[in-house]
Amino acid sequence: MGRFQRNLDGLVNSVQSEQSLLVLITISGQLRHEMDMKALTKAGNTRIYFMPYIYLPDLVTLRDAYNGSVQKVADENGLVLVAGENDIPGNRQYFQDSVHFTPAGSEAMAERIVRYLLSNPSVSKKLENRGCQIN
Repeated sequence: MGRFQRNLDGLVNSVQSEQSLLVLITISGQLRHEMDMKALTKAGNTRIYFMPYIYLPDLVTLRDAYNGSVQKVADENGLVLVAGENDIPGNRQYFQDSVHFTPAGSEAMAERIVRYLLSNPSVSKKLENRGCQIN
């Protein structure tokens, strides 16, 4: 288990309780596997500036590894996972730079989270127990 996964698992164990519903979310970014090097270079402008020592395709693989660790910690701890990191298109309409959302990207991220949460039985049950109706 890598350091990130160990740290995330430790964080989950320290904040998890029966009264809470802990949710993990995979991270999204503008860089995508299907991009050619020209598109990666354009989309990865801030990554190139701050991390000139990392090959851009490796950054996509690295993000996948982080998301894999998030998935594993969620699975091992029975947590709700908001997946679908590629549901937000990897283009300038949704990303200001390599990782930061535009207003449209923030809205798409919020919709992604709400959609996953409202479709999850654990979340629905918690909301119903608190008197909320889900439509």
